[in-house]
Amino acid sequence: MSLTDPNIIDMWGIPKSDSGAIILGIADHLEWGNKTLQAEHLLALQRKINGYIAFIESGEIYNKIPAALGKSLVIRTAQRP
Repeated sequence: MSLTDPNIIDMWGIPKSDSGAIILGIADHLEWGNKTLQAEHLLALQRKINGYIAFIESGEIYNKIPAALGKSLVIRTAQRP
């Protein structure tokens, strides 16, 4: 799992509450740091989100996670403290 690999879905889950959603999680382990690091971080995050969108739009999500059919799809990021 890495923010730097846009072709990997880091994690997914179905909430215990009957919310009708599938949560796709992005594990963000990078530091924000100075302006140069921030720019690189934002680009990595953008590529990762684009990878998740491609996973959804292509329909691959339904092959990998059949339970996602008919559910709302939510992308969340989690950053390590």
